[in-house]
Amino acid sequence: MIVTVHQPHLMPWLGYLHRMAQADLFIILDHVQFERRNYQNRTMIRLEDESRWLTVPVVQLSQKETIVDKLVDNTETGSRAWGPTHFKTLKYAYRKAAHFDTYAPRLQQIMEARWDKLIDLDLAMLDFLRESFEIRTPLKRSSEMKAEGARSTLLLNLCKEIGPRSTFFGGLGGSRHYLDHAAFKAENIGVQWQETGRAAAGDKSLDKVGKSREQIDHPMAAIRNCSSFPSTVVYVVRRTFVPFANVTSKLRNLIPPRSDVDVCLTVWTSPSGPRLLA
Repeated sequence: MIVTVHQPHLMPWLGYLHRMAQADLFIILDHVQFERRNYQNRTMIRLEDESRWLTVPVVQLSQKETIVDKLVDNTETGSRAWGPTHFKTLKYAYRKAAHFDTYAPRLQQIMEARWDKLIDLDLAMLDFLRESFEIRTPLKRSSEMKAEGARSTLLLNLCKEIGPRSTFFGGLGGSRHYLDHAAFKAENIGVQWQETGRAAAGDKSLDKVGKSREQIDHPMAAIRNCSSFPSTVVYVVRRTFVPFANVTSKLRNLIPPRSDVDVCLTVWTSPSGPRLLA
């Protein structure tokens, strides 16, 4: 059984959903510590050619709060009207998108409902996206499991709890750098890594960026090669982990105004160096 593990996100990006669709089981890592300035309670959108954060206010009780226990701040000081405000922002940003009207009613229903726990909001949004992308992979919450530990040990114990000879399916982020492969091998647990950046664009768009698939010395090379093409998704792949939001925001701000080029930053470790995946 192929098992993948990740913390819940407010609005998961395409690589998150792609990995879920490729697995036999997706474990929602909700019993670990809530991370401030991460994606559990916020997401980044594109508004008039600029990056904009949408953040759900949360109650800060201590630095050791777990995701499953994190509360949404519904008080006046916590911007109680965050839901309607966020939906209005999304509507304005994507009002011209071809299929916005198809999904807007459900999105509005989720965002304007009252949520006391952040995990319930995240799971409702995830269910909406799974339904929209027809992803049927079963879900399991780590808070309902017995596995303990941190980082590599926790991932190993989660896989062991699922059953012998399971395979851990890692993503494009941190676990690539800290996973103890020897420990997994000793427990007869396989390891696979997500290997595609093609989840966000159709074949037509990919064909248009074909000439940019060679090695690049700097992410801007990808933008220069692709900025003249309409409706192109550019995947910039870097050898080392960098915050998605910071780099993606900077790249988007360098795209010519009113351009239809979009940027999706992907973390990837390749022996041949940084590459643009299409």
